[in-house]
Amino acid sequence: MTHFQAQRDASQRKAGESIKEPELRACEGCGEDFLVMRSWQRHCRPRCRQRAYVQRQAESPIGYYGA
Repeated sequence: MTHFQAQRDASQRKAGESIKEPELRACEGCGEDFLVMRSWQRHCRPRCRQRAYVQRQAESPIGYYGA
């Protein structure tokens, strides 16, 4: 007796099983609409993500003593 599910081809689906519909969101960095690949994705490209990171770092004090 095995406790593992039988493997099946990735292209096969059971009845009632659906692939998530593509979703469009506005990028939090530039405002451009983009197709979401991950549910937690907030930016359209790495450049926008990096730009948002740099802006957040500029707003907060750097270092332990806030210097």
